[in-house]
Amino acid sequence: MKKIIHISFAIVTAAFMTGISVCTVFAATQIISGSGLQRLKNKINAEEARVAELKVQLNPKLGINHTLGRKWTGDAVRLLQQFLKTYGVYPDGLITGYFGVLTEGAVKEFQKKESIDPVGIVGPKTRARIIEISRRKVAGNQVAAPEIIAADLTTDVTESGSAVASTTSFASTTQNIYAVLSLKNAAQNTKVAYIRYHKDMYVDSEVSHPSRNGLTYFHFQWSLKPDRSRTIGNYSLVFYIDGKKSKTVQYAIY
Repeated sequence: MKKIIHISFAIVTAAFMTGISVCTVFAATQIISGSGLQRLKNKINAEEARVAELKVQLNPKLGINHTLGRKWTGDAVRLLQQFLKTYGVYPDGLITGYFGVLTEGAVKEFQKKESIDPVGIVGPKTRARIIEISRRKVAGNQVAAPEIIAADLTTDVTESGSAVASTTSFASTTQNIYAVLSLKNAAQNTKVAYIRYHKDMYVDSEVSHPSRNGLTYFHFQWSLKPDRSRTIGNYSLVFYIDGKKSKTVQYAIY
């Protein structure tokens, strides 16, 4: 009897969130017995998962507004589990509201794919990335993430913004160097950045944004100056898009 009462309460809650008739629910619970309990529990879990997914789509910040780790419980964990399931790193797909070993493993996989230190804890960086990805959901459809398709270095660009001639070797007297990035699914709020290294030592970095939505080509421009960026030797340019490492280009100054 206690099991039926608990199940009934859970169904009413799910019904309230999803618009199912409460009277219909009570009618259904009056005939539950034996093997029907497990089927009912499965149905409740499916409804709770659907509600959790809708919450993520409608308000990505809801519930996931603090650090989550092992042994945490509650709605925030359910939202996290639903997100991980949708993202594709939570094959077990159990929306339990308990942050256990399986959830921790899924979080680590998500962090690896998003170039975040895979510690298995949902901290500020991981939460920010989850919110950013969730915001791309429009009417239940996942909007494609922005990408850097190619990165070329050149001394000149065309009117359309593409590289005139790609090269990876520049004289120290070169006036300008352009890093031309071919973008896909970029928007004005997309963050494009680079970090430059010389002999594994940091040289400089920059963060910028496309001038308009759907921009195909984007470029950084540098003038060689009598400082480390003009020093003869080999350099590495590591490009990022929305905080995610994308392309690396090697070049030389001679």
